[in-house]
Amino acid sequence: MNAVPHILTPISAPWVAWVMLFLLLCGVVAELVQSGVVLQAFSTIFAKVERSYGDVQQNLLEELVMNIFRIGTFAMALYLYAYRAGDFRFTTYMLVVAWVLGIDVIKLAASALVNYTFRISKRFTLISTHYNNLWTVICCGFYVALLFLINIDNTEVTKWLLFALAVATIVLILIKWIRIFYTDLRSLLYIALYILTLEILPMLVLIVGAGYIVD
Repeated sequence: MNAVPHILTPISAPWVAWVMLFLLLCGVVAELVQSGVVLQAFSTIFAKVERSYGDVQQNLLEELVMNIFRIGTFAMALYLYAYRAGDFRFTTYMLVVAWVLGIDVIKLAASALVNYTFRISKRFTLISTHYNNLWTVICCGFYVALLFLINIDNTEVTKWLLFALAVATIVLILIKWIRIFYTDLRSLLYIALYILTLEILPMLVLIVGAGYIVD
């Protein structure tokens, strides 16, 4: 009698729990290395860029582990969103991680180009700090949602909740950028162009690309 093949789903794949634990440890390490980094991210979510960070020293280890947390968490959310059936594989997850990292590098290069074009270098470091803090908050939200979604094994609920979080992400970034850059109606047009080209478009590219990788 032939054995029934065992399909690894998000709820049954052992590697998922290990990855989620690893991502949690990244957040813990970041907090231990630079005390208050996560709390700072939440406290500055609606702050203007003029807020000073002079008392906070940048730490390369903290930046590294927080980037791993953000990219790893967002990649897991993308994988879950694109997943339909079949084995939920670690190798596929790593391909999605590479895809997210690649798009992130392109966005960073584009942001540097905007910085050079509009000569905002004096504020660029502060803006980057605010942006990273915002993404820390967003990915904390995704992480909590993933803990729930991984265990319910319901693709419809997963897709709708992750879609809602993606929309909330764009809204939060829009609010943040309005607080930082808004001066008049003309500036609002520039903000809208930025959101469209460097947030919404990359988000769509990430989703479509993840779909191809998972399929």
